[in-house]
Amino acid sequence: GGAKILAASLHPAFAMRDKRQYKMVIRRDIARAANIARRGGTLDWKGAAIELPFPTIAAIQYYCGLMRSGKAIVTVDIETDSADSYGCAIRLVGLRARLLGQEVALCLWFNHKDGRPFWPTQETKLLVADELAHVLDECPLVLQHGVFDTQVLLRFGLISNRRKSWFDVMYAHKNTDQNDLPHGLGFIATRYLELPMWKKDVSHKA
Repeated sequence: GGAKILAASLHPAFAMRDKRQYKMVIRRDIARAANIARRGGTLDWKGAAIELPFPTIAAIQYYCGLMRSGKAIVTVDIETDSADSYGCAIRLVGLRARLLGQEVALCLWFNHKDGRPFWPTQETKLLVADELAHVLDECPLVLQHGVFDTQVLLRFGLISNRRKSWFDVMYAHKNTDQNDLPHGLGFIATRYLELPMWKKDVSHKA
């Protein structure tokens, strides 16, 4: 048959056993599932108004300049070739911010999946890295599991301030002790937003 949407939540018994503070969480999850059902099983998800998966150097300079000049709140996610923060290479750094009334998603590539450099010259790669470093140092940041990402970004010199603070959405997952959901986006997604399954090869994030 057709695809099914599963809305994860906490078991009601969890809130009945001395965890009454989670009753509202469960109620919101049920309300969200009902809203999805009323929409015929569709997610209320819209992509960025402007998405730049393969931006030009001029576009990178323009949008990074807007982020810096407006001190935009920038959501950051990195993709690496391994889970070793001390030995991995960066494939890309994704940025998202609200600029001039529009949501902008920008992908700053560094390496192809097979390890080849993305940019034709080292000079161009350094130019992109410099634009990124200014954004990461000057703008407020939102990360997911930022401990890993910032370790990598610091190692490559893309963040210079080791005392910089950021908002980490993973805390919304970790702050519930006795949570039986897998370590990932499941709990966050049920609380805050609806996401399509965009990483089909990573089952624990599905």
